Amino acid sequence: MVGQAKYAGQLLDGIIKSGSYIPERTAIVLPDEKLLFPVLYAIPEEAGDINVTMGYPLRQTPLFTLFDDFIALQKNARKEK
Repeated sequence: MVGQAKYAGQLLDGIIKSGSYIPERTAIVLPDEKLLFPVLYAIPEEAGDINVTMGYPLRQTPLFTLFDDFIALQKNARKEK
C-alpha cells in the first residue's frame, strides 16, 4: 500500500514538472482511508497548499447503530397471535 502512495506522489511530481498542474483541477482519490497519511507524506512540496476532504464512515455513526439494532429487533421478534 505504501508503494501506491509513493507512486501517486511521483505521478503528481511528474505533472508538476510538465507544467500541466492545475491545483483546482487535480484530485487524488483514495480507495482506503489508511492510505491518507502515506499519500500526504508523498505529495511533493511544489504542490503547494492542498485541500483534504474525507468522509466519515457510516458504520461509526450512532444512526448506523440505531438501524442495526432495529433490524436485529425485527429479525428476533416473536410472532404471537
